[in-house]
Amino acid sequence: KLQSSLVVGQNLNLRQVRINQVKGLGFVDPSLFNLNNMISTNLTPQAFQSNVNIAGYFSELKLDYGDFLYLSGRFRADQSSAFSRENRTGYFPGVSLAMNVTNLLGNRNQTGLLSYLKVRGTYGQVGRSPDPYEILT
Repeated sequence: KLQSSLVVGQNLNLRQVRINQVKGLGFVDPSLFNLNNMISTNLTPQAFQSNVNIAGYFSELKLDYGDFLYLSGRFRADQSSAFSRENRTGYFPGVSLAMNVTNLLGNRNQTGLLSYLKVRGTYGQVGRSPDPYEILT
């Protein structure tokens, strides 16, 4: 008996980071940790901002034959604003095949010396978005 399932979906992700900070050197009073206690010519303001948009599209098809043979295929496409315009989309396929040897040999009650044995092989491509475009002023 063949059973199957299919999943299709989309994921949208927006990451915004904004940091404003001031660094300083040289406390006037070493026991008071406050920016007003710094030598004003040693204060350095910094601003950091990053925005990353990611749109992901994914699907997975699972097949189960006789409760002993399993095949699964996956595909994901991610579009990230952190990549260059020419290479904005990454494709990540994957496949796995598994065999429940115990059920294939007829030991569905999973008893005896070999109560459960499953063999599985998997292949997949993975990726990671680079660090976002950063601006320090």
